[in-house]
Amino acid sequence: MPDPATTKIVDSQSAADAFSAIVAFHEVGLRAGQGVSYRVAGTGTVNYSCFRTDGTLASAPGTEQLVTAGVSGNQRLIADASGEVNGVIVIPPPSPRNAACPAGYAIGAWRSAFSQIVVSDVDSHISWQAPDMANQGE
Repeated sequence: MPDPATTKIVDSQSAADAFSAIVAFHEVGLRAGQGVSYRVAGTGTVNYSCFRTDGTLASAPGTEQLVTAGVSGNQRLIADASGEVNGVIVIPPPSPRNAACPAGYAIGAWRSAFSQIVVSDVDSHISWQAPDMANQGE
C-alpha cells in the first residue's frame, strides 16, 4: 500500500491531465534534510483527434494522430527527518504534431501510454525502472 502522503500528492496532481504519467516513488537511506535531484524519463505515445466542442463524442474524420516521443520531468526534493523521500513526478504526454482542427472541433487526447520509464536519483547516480502505464478516455 502506498504511503498516505504519497497517495495524497498523487491525488492532488492527477487532476491536471488525465493523460499524463504519474510516477510515485519512495527512496530510503538518505541523510535527514538531504536534497536530492530526481529525473524521470521514458517514451510517451498518445492518440489525438479533433473532438466536437459541443460535448458529443464525435471526432472529425481524418484528424487522428499517433504521437510517440521522449518525455521527462525533473524535481528536487528534501529527505525528511528519517532520511526518506516520498515523491511524485507528473510527466505530461507528448504534444500533438498539428493542433489545428475544423471549426467546432478541438484537439484532444483519447489514449496515452508510457513505457521504458526510468526514475533516477541524479545526485547518487541510482536509477530504477518504473512500470509501464496507460490511460484511456471514456
